[in-house]
Amino acid sequence: MAFGNMRRKKQQVTALADIRRILQECTVMNVGMMDFESGFPYVVPLNYGFQMSESGEIILYAHIARSGRKLELLRECDKVCVAVNRFWGLEQAPVPCDWTLSYDSLIAEGKATLAQGEEKKTGMDLLMAHYGMQGVPSYRPGEFNAMQLLKVSVLRYTAKQYRGSDYSSGNYTLAAHS
Repeated sequence: MAFGNMRRKKQQVTALADIRRILQECTVMNVGMMDFESGFPYVVPLNYGFQMSESGEIILYAHIARSGRKLELLRECDKVCVAVNRFWGLEQAPVPCDWTLSYDSLIAEGKATLAQGEEKKTGMDLLMAHYGMQGVPSYRPGEFNAMQLLKVSVLRYTAKQYRGSDYSSGNYTLAAHS
């Protein structure tokens, strides 16, 4: 299920509980698709929900528009690359190359399809639960039937985690961008 060898092995996350935690704590999934006409990748941020089996198989779900560039590109090529990440803090230092960022991330490759039938409801329920909805969601039939739900069946992935030297002391800030 995992990609090939990672250069920095000590940052690799292989425990399924930690991979599940990363997916639970991250809030945005960036989905990369290939636009053959322009020759450039097309990446879009999406809200997501996920399902992870005990063996580590991952399925990601995202609510998408009923028409538009994403769907056109996915009709041409169903292969996608997905990235989720969470930044914990920035450790500053006197020398720029000594600055470091604490983070969790997961990069995945998979096959994208549109969820149908009961799987569409399950995927949408997982998405709503990921963002904190309690109980069983109730959908308006007309709106639910009209919505599109992207399903990404993950074929392989790599998860990483890094904590800088000051992480445990809480000596971190997230720098403001101007």
